[in-house]
Amino acid sequence: MVNKYRHKYNDIEIVIDYNLYADLILFYDDMVNSQMDMVLVIDGHEGTGKSFTARKLGALLSSWSKLPFGVDNIHFDIDPYIESSESGRKYQVNILDESRKVVNIKRSMSKSNVKFTNFLSENRDKNQAHILVLPAVHDLDPYISYWRMSMNIHHIKWHINSPKSLSGKTLDRGNYCVYDKTQLRKYMMNKDKYGKYTYPEKPMYNGKFDGQDVFYDYEVNQYEKKKQLERARKYDETMAAHDHIEQRNLLIRTLIKDGKNYDEVAKLCKLSESTIRAAVRGKK
Repeated sequence: MVNKYRHKYNDIEIVIDYNLYADLILFYDDMVNSQMDMVLVIDGHEGTGKSFTARKLGALLSSWSKLPFGVDNIHFDIDPYIESSESGRKYQVNILDESRKVVNIKRSMSKSNVKFTNFLSENRDKNQAHILVLPAVHDLDPYISYWRMSMNIHHIKWHINSPKSLSGKTLDRGNYCVYDKTQLRKYMMNKDKYGKYTYPEKPMYNGKFDGQDVFYDYEVNQYEKKKQLERARKYDETMAAHDHIEQRNLLIRTLIKDGKNYDEVAKLCKLSESTIRAAVRGKK
């Protein structure tokens, strides 16, 4: 039987495997006593319980620090995340849910990515815990995954028999693996050899998060509402940007149709000639 660490939080008991507790308390001690911060990355397939795990670990770390924890500790975009961290206290827990959208390696030079990596590089003296939730640690900017990550908790898909399901199987949430960081980095740095989203063959240990959510029902509702509002805001911004591009391209095509050449239109619109040509071809 796997040894368990048990911790009372409000009126529930947080139960985690002892191997994970041993790692967490080591990084927590470094944060408190060595002027370090703590960066946990929780990844895995959709629906495997990553956000549930983030909340549970956030509550555990906050209770060790005797700090409050709730929906205000969870963010879905970079600006409110940084604002909350910068104005927060030492040992505060900050959760960036769905963080692939702002710290993706494919967007390494994007404004949000640069802002976040700069923030992490300058924020260590705050001695805070950062929990990043995303589908794959491989998608993180290398500065974070190679040099700043304390540990990766990788959630795995695990199906169990269920007579109530049409398929006879149901997804059992909360199962995870923890890999040796050196081995994991080797796989991430050699994607051509091992594959883009490959993890080491054997974990150091595995386990399962289960039990009661650390949020009450009304807090879960607040969390879902906050998530929906952020999604709606991003959608509105994306649509506005799309409309702006369409209007710009229409203007460019009209100017070309009226007899102006590409160079003249580029100067008028303060854009590169290649952008003008792409607009005429119907590309963004």
